Amino acid sequence: MIGLLLPLSLVVLLPARAAAPVLRQEIAAPAEGVPATEIPRFPDAWAVFHAGDGRLRDALVLAGDVWHDAGLFLVGAFAAETIDGLATRGVESVRLGPSDLTGDLWLVSDEEIERLGGKLSPLGAELLRAPGGRLVRVPAGTVPRAAVSPALPFSHVAMTRIERRAWMPKRPKHWAGAGRAGHERTVAGYDDRIQALVDQVSGTNLLGTVSSLSALHDRRADRSGARTARDMIRGWLAGFGLSTRLEWFSSIYAENVIAEIPGTRYPNEWVLIGAHYDSINHSGSSAAAPGADDNASGTAGVVEAARILAGAGPFERSLRFIGFCAEEMGLIGSAASATNSENAGEDIVAMINIDMNAYRKAGDTREPDFVTNGTDGPLTTFAKEVGGLYVPGWSWKELYLMAGSSDHASYSARGFPAIFPFEDQAYSPYIHTANDTTALSAIDWDLAAMIVKGALATAVARAELVDMQIDHTPLPDTTTTQGPFLVSATATNLDGATVQGMELHYTADLGLTWTETDMVPAGGGAFTGWIPSFGSPIQIDYYLAATDDQGSWEFAPEDVDAGGLPYSFFVGTRTVIYATGFEGDDAAGWTWTGYPTHEGWMRSRPFGKAGDASYAYEGGKVWGTDSGVLSYDGMYEPNNDATLSSPSIDCTGRENVFLEFHRWLAIEDAAHDQAQVLVNGVVVWENETGADHLDGTWIPVSLDVSAIAAGEPAVVVQFRLLADQVVEYGGWNIDAFSLVEKHAGSGDLGTYGSGVNPPGSMVILAGTPALGDAFVLGLDNPLGTQSPGAATTLFLSLAPDPAYPAGTLVPGWGMAGPGAEGELLIGVVSPDPVLVLAGPAWTGPGAPATIAVSVPNDPGLAGTYVYGQGLLFDPSAALGVRYGLTEAVLVHIVP
Repeated sequence: MIGLLLPLSLVVLLPARAAAPVLRQEIAAPAEGVPATEIPRFPDAWAVFHAGDGRLRDALVLAGDVWHDAGLFLVGAFAAETIDGLATRGVESVRLGPSDLTGDLWLVSDEEIERLGGKLSPLGAELLRAPGGRLVRVPAGTVPRAAVSPALPFSHVAMTRIERRAWMPKRPKHWAGAGRAGHERTVAGYDDRIQALVDQVSGTNLLGTVSSLSALHDRRADRSGARTARDMIRGWLAGFGLSTRLEWFSSIYAENVIAEIPGTRYPNEWVLIGAHYDSINHSGSSAAAPGADDNASGTAGVVEAARILAGAGPFERSLRFIGFCAEEMGLIGSAASATNSENAGEDIVAMINIDMNAYRKAGDTREPDFVTNGTDGPLTTFAKEVGGLYVPGWSWKELYLMAGSSDHASYSARGFPAIFPFEDQAYSPYIHTANDTTALSAIDWDLAAMIVKGALATAVARAELVDMQIDHTPLPDTTTTQGPFLVSATATNLDGATVQGMELHYTADLGLTWTETDMVPAGGGAFTGWIPSFGSPIQIDYYLAATDDQGSWEFAPEDVDAGGLPYSFFVGTRTVIYATGFEGDDAAGWTWTGYPTHEGWMRSRPFGKAGDASYAYEGGKVWGTDSGVLSYDGMYEPNNDATLSSPSIDCTGRENVFLEFHRWLAIEDAAHDQAQVLVNGVVVWENETGADHLDGTWIPVSLDVSAIAAGEPAVVVQFRLLADQVVEYGGWNIDAFSLVEKHAGSGDLGTYGSGVNPPGSMVILAGTPALGDAFVLGLDNPLGTQSPGAATTLFLSLAPDPAYPAGTLVPGWGMAGPGAEGELLIGVVSPDPVLVLAGPAWTGPGAPATIAVSVPNDPGLAGTYVYGQGLLFDPSAALGVRYGLTEAVLVHIVP
């Protein structure tokens, strides 16, 4: 398996850089906005030292053709201008030569060089030294070997041949743990069901499986023992009741073994647990290779996870268990499987690689070491936190592989998030020899169980056990400004637990501040809640969160806790001034400017490159900076200043003008690259400094541009991108563009209640809440639990109750019977101004007592919200309902 492993605290001494020319080639312009010249982006091969900075590493995957991550540096092809720009940021690079150089690049560990007698032959060219190893170039088709030793069989351990295959950029992913602003969940909370599964992992089972596999001493991928191991693994998996198949990829090597558990809600989203089952002995192709630690131990972990999870579902996402073959020949089986997933369009949300987990050097701490290079940082963090929830004695360290890798790298190279928890920096010294046995090498089954428990917990947390389902009809846009707005939903538990409650979360400032309130149970899993009025015109966002007595959570929309968009509705009226989806045969007056030799704006379908959208928000076309058409890579160009401009839009006589569009934007933080929106030359939005801006879906944007655009006969909107010469992402994608005029909705009255005060106890009878006008309300006790003749009073307030929308329960003030609680829904305590109006006597159910409210003709009252609630008092009800609170009313006063 592994090559040289190093901690992340080493200092790197680097040689000087060298520059190289930028080449250009001519192509035909394939779409509107596509320039006549395209710059080949990566004419030179380089080693770029990211020094363990995962964010920089991931950005460089987009900036160049990355072939390998050696822990401290990347090897790949980068444009000279990118290298120069990195130098201005203090990032060192080493030029390796033209990207079409003949010969092979190899990483060789210092340990391997020492084992080979300190000298390599053919010597080739040593390109650089870093702590722990060297990067060398040897004639094509040869292998670095000792000058006095016969050629060794190929192995990626301690000597890694760098394949010139560019890594795919990571697909934009949201994780449980990276939720919406103000509502982060590090992980989805402790779940007893996951703990029960984790507790089933048995070190004894792991040892038994390893003993069976390591008894096959010829498990080299091209020998009969590998095929015997293949059949044994498939038999075990089928014995658990799983559907199995073989994945062929070579006529020389044994197949990959696959078993799957289909997901019930998101079957094309996959969680993978994999390990290679082949082994090797460097002494020769026929030498004994028991491979107990490398990697019968990892294979046993996959088999044990499959045993436990086979009967544990259902799961929301699909699970796949894979035994890879030919890992020791250069990750061949995993590369084939990852490519098949890529070609099938599978959405792999997590790949967990288990390779060597049962050796612990005397005196070392028992803990997994997470490999940082070739792995996904957010998923690694997630796995560390999940392990802390479910695995007793859990602790962890980080390390990187200088010369060496494992099957996780096949998935990372194709843009899938992968992690690699490993036994230790001081890994087994017996691997790839006849001594890799359960007596010498695979010896710590508590460590092995710890690593497998962490892997299983991570897999289940990402696949998600099915628990609850929330049924809810989203609130529609409304022209009525009164609130509150009733939210109804039903939570159904699908695993036998009991739904405990549901929360309503809402915001009226696009997510800057959120309010959380408990919804009121209405029986049968139904819940109701209320979103108060925030004025008009305004957009209100909200989502729901239900929990059960097992501590499980379910959200609606389902992925909102992992960064997805909430429900949204608009309050008020919208008048479209100008709108386009860019679908016409021509640009319809839209133009762009930029450096003539750089890729600029293109109007076409998006192609999903460099983190861009792969589909339009509506229709088929978008405007984007380098849409990825033909041979274009989807990234905006370095040293670029490209601006897309709308035609002139007439806003004469318009008020309250809003700019609305959908964006999919990927750009470096504003310290380096800037994305701006301008209206008549004034910047109305730009990306922030301190973090890269990486949208993972279409994001709706609404900007109030009234101060610039209202009443103007010629309004021009521009989208601008300014880039330095280093890291580039996918840039702008714009769709569904419009300028709209927004106004407050009508001033209609509206009633509301919590379910405690009975519906129909407050009735709107007549009138309009306008200045100088009047409206009439009726107070009723529809339950008839008071005597006719009860006195009526109407309270008016400028605020709801401070505890609204739950309200304040008042014992003995309910209509339902003696001692029932009523709910005070408006504010009646100082300093809130309160107007009290007495009404006529109530004459019985269905005959509301009428109270007229006159609205003064005072311009200062226009736009005011007034809250009202009625009280019925029956002095004769000594043992019955003396006080009864009605529903509430909300009034928006309009001119």
